[in-house]
Amino acid sequence: MAAALPLTKLLALLIKTLSKPLSKSLKTSAASHPSLSHSLNLLGQASHQITARLNIWSSGFKVKNIGRLNDDKALQKGSDIFGETIVLSVASGVVIFEYQSSAAKAKAKEEAKMREMEAVDVELQTKIRVLQKRVDVLERRQLRILGTVKVDEDEVRQEIIQEKSKLITKPLEKKTEKI
Repeated sequence: MAAALPLTKLLALLIKTLSKPLSKSLKTSAASHPSLSHSLNLLGQASHQITARLNIWSSGFKVKNIGRLNDDKALQKGSDIFGETIVLSVASGVVIFEYQSSAAKAKAKEEAKMREMEAVDVELQTKIRVLQKRVDVLERRQLRILGTVKVDEDEVRQEIIQEKSKLITKPLEKKTEKI
């Protein structure tokens, strides 16, 4: 199990590393495709407009008119944005996968701990029942011994039952409240 963790991390790193050349080749092929090159050109022009406006506004001036980029520069800028989007998407996918994997492991660990706690609880409940039976046997013996002395057995039994119920129900109530 411990060996699987570094392999997944290495695989994630490999995927991130390979996404850069992949995005470069996709960027090149998209720029040569007619409909995609038009879309990339529009993306480059929009990016230029937004960047220029933000630069002018941040300098404290008002924007009147932003000139268009020539088609080659706009295509290059759009292709760069496309490539970076691919890299970002791959990296985001790897991060999400790692997070979900980590969350699943944490959940499995928590469930195992809960099963262990339930097993301990069952064991303790069994021990309580065994001890309770022993106490009952001892109380019966005591009542037989006390039978020679004039004692109202019903009163003694009632007191014993009340004490038992106090001792047994209070710890169980506290335990169920915590869970």
